[in-house]
Amino acid sequence: MMSKLQAAYLAGLIDGEGYIGILRTQKNDKAHWTYLHEHAYCPVLKIAMTDRSIIEWLYSSFGGTFEIRRARENARESYGWTCRKALVGKFLRYLYPYLRVKRKQAEIIFRYPQISPGTKISEDVYGKRGELYLAIRALNKVGTVRD
Repeated sequence: MMSKLQAAYLAGLIDGEGYIGILRTQKNDKAHWTYLHEHAYCPVLKIAMTDRSIIEWLYSSFGGTFEIRRARENARESYGWTCRKALVGKFLRYLYPYLRVKRKQAEIIFRYPQISPGTKISEDVYGKRGELYLAIRALNKVGTVRD
């Protein structure tokens, strides 16, 4: 998937400009098979910065989504790259040896229970996802002191 040099570079980008988390969204579509649960959870990896070329390289090399954030008041236009779901864990396995700041978040993503598409989410899996969401949210909380 990527060289060791690319993995080390990307780990540095994620440590400095990135976000590793679990999104929690409200489920409103009662026709969807996950309607039994109040929320849906999804692992996510994001990098945002003002250098468009890096974000375009990530998007063209690894897929995911590309986003442009318009300039506001004193902030310049910025660009974002996002990957979601099972791809996050696979991607982080390559970067893990080089992560420093976001290492604990990656470890939480590795414990995130994946299921096959179309499979109903059991109460155990749903509960575990909720626990991991809270754990990673605590690590990502702005202004907290870390060990």
